Amino acid sequence: MEFRTRVESPCKVISLGYDDNMLLMGSCFAENFGSFLAKSKFTCCTNPFGVLYNPLSVAEALQQLYDGKQYGIDDLFLDDNGIWHSWMHHSSFSSAHAEDTLRLIRQHAGEADIYQRNVLIITFGTAWVYERDGRIVGNCHKMPESTFTRRMLSTDEIVARWEALPCLQQGDTRVVFTVSPIRHQRDGFHANQLSKATLLLAVEELVRRHSHCTYFPSYEILMDELRDYRFYADDMLHPSSLAVQYVLERFQDTCLDTRARQILAQWESIQKLLAHRPLNPQALSWKHFLGQTIQKLHHFHEEYPFIHVENEINQCQELLNQSARR
Repeated sequence: MEFRTRVESPCKVISLGYDDNMLLMGSCFAENFGSFLAKSKFTCCTNPFGVLYNPLSVAEALQQLYDGKQYGIDDLFLDDNGIWHSWMHHSSFSSAHAEDTLRLIRQHAGEADIYQRNVLIITFGTAWVYERDGRIVGNCHKMPESTFTRRMLSTDEIVARWEALPCLQQGDTRVVFTVSPIRHQRDGFHANQLSKATLLLAVEELVRRHSHCTYFPSYEILMDELRDYRFYADDMLHPSSLAVQYVLERFQDTCLDTRARQILAQWESIQKLLAHRPLNPQALSWKHFLGQTIQKLHHFHEEYPFIHVENEINQCQELLNQSARR
């Protein structure tokens, strides 16, 4: 007996593997995907501008990466608290010193390495935007709301902006779109639904027009499969860790190729070993366990030399050395 409705897989499936080079951009739900892929040893970079919620800010960030934009002090502003910000970047880039903010911006833009990426995973959060001086900002940085104009993007506006990007004009970069299931209560629940509907319609049109684009139904999985409030965090707006894990498992089943799933299963078994902590760090059994784990890491690297596990080997070796010194 089935006690839930299961969301169907997308009609167009993009198979991702360990030979792919991925860039993830968008809302905070993109961070969940990026964290999973990084821990799973895929080659990826997540949110080089920090979290961006609306489709036009994500598109602008991508265009700047393609153009190789070099940020200077004229691209920043100083708030009343003496903090330098960029309208296009998350507050995690902000600093009391303009040079530090620019250093972080340039560092992350370099790490994005856009022309080496053959897969983009894009998560849209909201169709609501804030404009200042005729420009849509990526982050308001808690500036007075009266200094912005707030409006909702149209489907046509989103589609037109994304159609102009190289990743859609050229078919050599595969694109996976998804819509964040996180509800924006501040918009009001009706306005949030209108916003999500706008995003879904825009993505549907982009996927219809481009064979190298697909849609992964994160939003539908949480709304329809996991519709119970036990799958939400304490704020009743964000998915719980269990819900995020389930969405990621569906992502694995839907978007990873067979070989990638096989490699991932082996790596997950090693991750469980790496997470183990001893009751007695001086016990011979712990030293033996570390030695066995190092051997398994070496064997894994020999089998899959394109996956880097040097850090994990060094960490285990350091633990073994510490145990020997005690």
